[in-house]
Amino acid sequence: MDFDPIYYRDRLKIINLGGDVGISTLWSRVEHVYKVCKELGVDMEPMTSRIAVMANLYGNGLPHMLRNLLWNPQIRHILVLGQDLSGSRLELINFFRLGIEPTVFQDIPAFRIIETNRIIDGKVTPRDFAGRIHITPLGILSDHATRKGIPAFFENLPAREKTAGQRVNVPVPKVEVTRFPTEPRAQTILRDTPIEAWKELIFRLVRFGHRNALKKGERYELQNVKVVVERPEIEPEEALEGIGFSLEKFKRYQAWMLNSVKPNDLEYSYGNRMRGYFAHNGAIVDLLEVAIARLMEDPESRHAYVSLWDPARDISEEHGHPCLVSLYFRRFDGQLTMTAIFRTHNAFTA
Repeated sequence: MDFDPIYYRDRLKIINLGGDVGISTLWSRVEHVYKVCKELGVDMEPMTSRIAVMANLYGNGLPHMLRNLLWNPQIRHILVLGQDLSGSRLELINFFRLGIEPTVFQDIPAFRIIETNRIIDGKVTPRDFAGRIHITPLGILSDHATRKGIPAFFENLPAREKTAGQRVNVPVPKVEVTRFPTEPRAQTILRDTPIEAWKELIFRLVRFGHRNALKKGERYELQNVKVVVERPEIEPEEALEGIGFSLEKFKRYQAWMLNSVKPNDLEYSYGNRMRGYFAHNGAIVDLLEVAIARLMEDPESRHAYVSLWDPARDISEEHGHPCLVSLYFRRFDGQLTMTAIFRTHNAFTA
C-alpha cells in the first residue's frame, strides 16, 4: 500500500511511498530536519527508506494528520522531534498514549486530549488505530541526545510488517456558521481584561466572520480588527485553563519571544527579529533596547516603533513570514501602552 495523503499533500515531504515511518518536525523546518537525518546516516532514498513522510505540526493540523494516518494504515511509527512552540508535541503524544475525554468548551460539549488544553472534534479516537501507531518523542535538533536518538531509532526499528488494516476516511467536520450582516473590516473591541477581550473577539468572529477559501484551507476572517485591553494583567491560571490556555505555556512563550537567538531549524523567531536580526552601520541592533532608551530619554517620544517585518525578504520568500509584524510603545494619559499589529492571527489558539 502506497502512502496517499488526503490532506495537505502539497505541504508534506514524501520520501518513500512504501515507508512505514512518519516524522513530525513540529515547528522545525522540514528541509532542515531532512538534512540532519541525511548527515546522521539515515536512509533517505525513495526506494529503500523506512520514512514515508515528513511534515510540520503547528497545532491546528492535528485533526488532518490523524485522518491521513487513518487513510494510510501502513504507517506504524511516528518520530516526533524539533521545536515545539505551541504544545503540539505533547498533544500528539498524549492523543495516542492517553486518549481524549469529554469536556465543555465555551459552553459547548467538546473533547479534549487528556492532560492538555487541546480541544479536538472527537470523530477520530486512539481506538480507531487499534494500537498500531508507536510514538517515539525526541527533543530539539541541537540537543546531543536527539542527534544520537535519531539513528538509534532507525537502527532499533522492528522489521516492516505487512499492512493488515484497511483505509478509513473520516472527514474533518465542517463548522457551519451563520453570518450576521455587518461590516467585517471595522470591528473594534474594548474590554477590561485579556480573557474578556478574547471572548468578545471569538463571538464576533463566529457571528460576523466571512468565509474565505485560502490555499491552506477554509477560514473565517475579520479584517482590521482593533482590540483594546484596558487592564493587560496576568489572568488567573484557572480562568485560562477554562478556555483552553495555559499560564505556564504563556510564560515559556514569552521567554522564547525575548530570546535573540534564532534556532537553525526555524525560518524566523520573534526574538531574533526584535533583538538580533536588523543591522545599522554594520552592527546588530536590539530594537527593544533602543525603544526603551528612547522612552527613558523622552517619555513622550513617538519613535519607539519596532518592526519585525523584513520587506525585501518577507515579500519575496514563499514561507517563513512573521505573523506579528510590529510593536509600538507610547506613553498615553500617563501610562505605557503597546500596540501590536498582526499580519494574520489565529484567534482560537494563537
